[in-house]
Amino acid sequence: MDCRAPTFVSLVLGKWGPEQPDDPAAVKDFRKAYTQVFEDEYENLDDPTSQVQARKVTNLGNHPFVVLLRPVSPFFVAFGKWDDLMNEAWNESSIALSQLSSQSRIEIVQNRNHITILGSEKVDVAIQEVYQAAKQP
Repeated sequence: MDCRAPTFVSLVLGKWGPEQPDDPAAVKDFRKAYTQVFEDEYENLDDPTSQVQARKVTNLGNHPFVVLLRPVSPFFVAFGKWDDLMNEAWNESSIALSQLSSQSRIEIVQNRNHITILGSEKVDVAIQEVYQAAKQP
């Protein structure tokens, strides 16, 4: 689970408001995906429980932490009028995540999204940076 997800999902659902009968299928699917247990042949993701557990983390102290973020651009494009609210929630949750540690920073990663970012060299650099900082006494 993306550690941003608990805050992100709460923000998105709050911004969208209560479910409406005329919500598009993509919006209904999003609501369903983040309010139930997801199981397939590869994994069992209990999103509601994971979100509760992740929300319990309220302070990382001075542990090094890097939040990788894509630039502000169209990111969610399947949700129609809800897209802007999702982008706002994504950025707000990234900022909230970065505020958990006194030794954190946000790094913008160009031309990537939450899936393709894994192929970015910035991920490797951030991991090494956090690892090296964590080794310091």
